[in-house]
Amino acid sequence: MMLHKAALIIIISMTAFNSYADNFDILFGAYNLSAKTDTASGSSSNIGAYKLTYSHNLAPQFTLTAGYTLIMSKTVGGDLSFGFDLGGNYYFLTPSDRLVSETKNATMTISNKLRPYVGLTFHQRQFQSVKSNYAGFGLNVGSTFDVNKDYELKALFRYITLSGPQNATATELSLMLGITILITD
Repeated sequence: MMLHKAALIIIISMTAFNSYADNFDILFGAYNLSAKTDTASGSSSNIGAYKLTYSHNLAPQFTLTAGYTLIMSKTVGGDLSFGFDLGGNYYFLTPSDRLVSETKNATMTISNKLRPYVGLTFHQRQFQSVKSNYAGFGLNVGSTFDVNKDYELKALFRYITLSGPQNATATELSLMLGITILITD
């Protein structure tokens, strides 16, 4: 009987808590892109990496992400690299989002100020100068920092390996900072 009461309390507690459903990130930062083919190689580094991401909280410590990255060789303008990013993040120390409990007369929000994460991603890139597509996988390491009920700050480091036509390969490293806009239910 005691076990049934404990299970009932846990179930009621879980239904009383809900979280922000989705987030939208706007990030900007520096990149290092290196590529090689059978006959040539080259690299480019600069401030000029831009990323928009939509995140959905799938489970207490997991998010699914879909985004778009644009890299400009001259910060604004120059040669372009662009494409889609899909992946997932695991928040290994904290929940992926805030917990919010609402009753008729009160609201309680539980939030960790700093939420570090790691992620695995798939990327597609189109390079304007060579007119070819590349695709590959990446690793993310980052953290969010709680600012207020509507916004968070975000830091992200990405390491991406890409493969292209005719044995071409590329590596993209980026360090980005930005803002997360919380989309409430």
